[in-house]
Amino acid sequence: MGINVLHIAVHLGGGVGTVVKNWIDRDLENNHTVLLLNKNYYGNDPRYIHDLMRVKDDEIKEWIQKSDIVVVHFWNHPYLFEFLVNFQFPPCRICVWSHVSGLNPPYVHLEKLARLADKFVLSSPISLSGDIKHFHPDLLDKISVIWTTGGVEDYLEINRNRENKDFVVGYIGTLDYCKLSPNFVPLCEEILKRIPEAKFVICGVGQDEEKIKNEVSLRGIDKAFSFRGMCLNIKEIIPTFSVFGYPLNEKHFGTCEQVLGEVMAAGIMPVVLGNPAEKYIASSVAKVSV
Repeated sequence: MGINVLHIAVHLGGGVGTVVKNWIDRDLENNHTVLLLNKNYYGNDPRYIHDLMRVKDDEIKEWIQKSDIVVVHFWNHPYLFEFLVNFQFPPCRICVWSHVSGLNPPYVHLEKLARLADKFVLSSPISLSGDIKHFHPDLLDKISVIWTTGGVEDYLEINRNRENKDFVVGYIGTLDYCKLSPNFVPLCEEILKRIPEAKFVICGVGQDEEKIKNEVSLRGIDKAFSFRGMCLNIKEIIPTFSVFGYPLNEKHFGTCEQVLGEVMAAGIMPVVLGNPAEKYIASSVAKVSV
C-alpha cells in the first residue's frame, strides 16, 4: 500500500513544479496529495492536486491527519509565511524541503523553520555555506541535502531545429529582478551590437515583466524580442534556441536551476554569470563529464 505523502506548497510553477510532479508520476509505491495555498496556474490539475487552500485550516488538518509524512516546500512567499506563522499543526512528521539557497537576505533559512521540522532538507550543497552554518548544533542532525531535479531524460530525445538560420537567444524563467539580473536588457542590447540579426525569445512571467518590456521599447530594440508569457510547451520551444541566455541576479535565491539541465540535455549551450549556484552546477557537470 505504501505511505501517504502530503505536499504543501504555494504553487507548482517553475522548476519546483517539474520536480514534484515528476517525483509523484514516477513513485508508484506511495500515495501523494498536493495542497496548494494559491491557485494552480500551471496547466491542468491532476487528480492529486487541490488548490486555493489558503486559510482552509480545518481541511488542511484533515489531510494531515490522513498522511504519514507532510512535506512543506519552502521558498519566500507571503502566503507560505502566513501559513507557517498562523497554522497550528496537529501531531505529524514534518519535512521542510527548501528550494532557496539561503545565501542572501531576504531569502534566508531561520532556526525557527528548522525547529518546526523533523527533517530539514536543502536542495543544494551551496546552502551549507549560508546561514545554516550558524544554526545551533542540536539542529544539524536534522539537516540533509537532496539535489532537486525533475530529471532530463525527455530532453535528451529532443531534435534541435538546425534548419533555423536565425541566431536565437532563449530565456525561460521568472521575469523578476530578484531572480533575473537587472542588467538583462543592457546585456541583450550589447549582443545586438555585435550580432545585429539576433533574436530573443522570452518565456516566463513575473512582477518585472512590464518593466522589462518598457526598457526594451525605450532602447528601441523591441523588434528583436518575442515575449511568449507562461509557456507550457518548452520542449517545442527549446529546439529553436541557438544559445540559452540565463544571466541571473548575483544574489538570486536559486539552487539547482532545473531549466539549465533541460537545455543542456537538449544540446543547447547556456550562458550564465558566475554566481554560486551556477558555479556549483558547472563543477558538477564537469565532474560527470570526466
